[in-house]
Amino acid sequence: TSARLLAKALNCEKGPTPTPCGTCSPCTEIAAGTDLDVQELDAASNRGVDDVRMLREAAKYLPARDRHKVFIIDEVHMLTDAAANALLKTLEEPPGHVKFILATTDPQKLPPTILSRCQRHGFRLVPMAQLVDRLSSICNTEGVKAEPAALTLVARQAAGSMRDALSLLEQVISSAAGEAVTEADATGALGAIDRRAVLDFATALVKRDAATALSAIGSVVDAGHDPRRLAEEAALALRNMLATLTPGAPVDAPEDEARILAQAARGAEAVHVARLFDLMQAAMVEVADRSANPRYALEAAALRAVHLASGVGLAELIARTEKLSERLGGAPATTTAAAPVPPTPGAPPYPKDEAAPIAPRPTIAADAPVAAQWAALVEALRVKKRPLASHLEKAIPISMTASTIEIGFREAFFREKVEEPEARTIAETIFSETLGRRVTLKIVALPAEVTTTSVSLADTREKAQRESVAQKKKAVREDPIVREAMRVLNGEIEDVKEVSD
Repeated sequence: TSARLLAKALNCEKGPTPTPCGTCSPCTEIAAGTDLDVQELDAASNRGVDDVRMLREAAKYLPARDRHKVFIIDEVHMLTDAAANALLKTLEEPPGHVKFILATTDPQKLPPTILSRCQRHGFRLVPMAQLVDRLSSICNTEGVKAEPAALTLVARQAAGSMRDALSLLEQVISSAAGEAVTEADATGALGAIDRRAVLDFATALVKRDAATALSAIGSVVDAGHDPRRLAEEAALALRNMLATLTPGAPVDAPEDEARILAQAARGAEAVHVARLFDLMQAAMVEVADRSANPRYALEAAALRAVHLASGVGLAELIARTEKLSERLGGAPATTTAAAPVPPTPGAPPYPKDEAAPIAPRPTIAADAPVAAQWAALVEALRVKKRPLASHLEKAIPISMTASTIEIGFREAFFREKVEEPEARTIAETIFSETLGRRVTLKIVALPAEVTTTSVSLADTREKAQRESVAQKKKAVREDPIVREAMRVLNGEIEDVKEVSD
């Protein structure tokens, strides 16, 4: 549409002019799409080199009647690379009588060589207030009575597009039951969600009214609407509530709705409304992409919002922290370094380099359990060859005789590492020195489904670590100081993380 208007401005009999008359032959034929000197090419379906070559050939000839020969290429970013290169030659040295108008929704996809040779005019979305004013003016001109709420709904559905707004307005007018277009007419014709249900839902979240929130979801779903649409509309309403709590922030809603939102947000803290907005944003994704039952997903999100702990501002949080510090005996309310994490029971420490002093030979009783003897042997190996010991930690001890140590691996990678001649020789040598007798190492592969009475040292260590971390987290959650802090700050523990040394 804009390209045709520009072509009129260039070729109007009274032009070139910014205000083409619209009545001369060039203007009327351009509007109808029948002007021989104004040609349109849809690059989405005509995107090859041959199409551009035909256009270049046509550009060589003078206009049949008009002042300029105008080529309008729609969705120009859809041209192939070869076609864009073919077009570039004509753009670099265009004939004086030719004008190209390139239209695209993705200018960033055009080659820089083309962009650098064009004047660029970007289109912006029309603010909703301007859309409503324009629609109201059109209705007055056409003698159509329409409620402001109906026009506001049309403008919101148009999402900043005047052309879409006009198309939607035509649908609403044609389906209106009475003499005037009502909000109910617009809601029914456009398949929109009833604004009252949206406002009730958003208000219920802020007021922590679970019954009203669930009732609003039920009414919207029973009316055949997608729960995700309700989450989207609620997020917008919460955004506008947040704007009413922020001086100078624009409210993207008509005056009557803005008053309702301001009333609903009265007494609420901005940080809490912002957290509700984040929840609804997350609910949009959850409902649309990951839920087998969208209604239940939205209801669960609404209940989380209702039971969400109250948010507090930074100043109030600092004040509460200082009071808590005083109550605990004047302890400073600052971050302190975490205490070192004690070593996991049963897990010997790893030396940091190979040159560490050799520890005394561990005492291994001949009648000790196989698992205990194996742990002592691996520890003796770790002092000298830590990487090899880390591989043998994955082994499961099977049997141990006076001359043979039999171990098994479930993972082929670690078995192959230990089976290497040099690694096997080192392990057998150190094991023999530790035991005071010559022993050989027998290595077997264990199927994943086979179990033995023993487990690997790595399994034992990991289990001990998990149990240790679980005990620490439990102790933190039950600590009286932490519980008092949560009570004073009116907060919740979302997670407990272990801080390393």
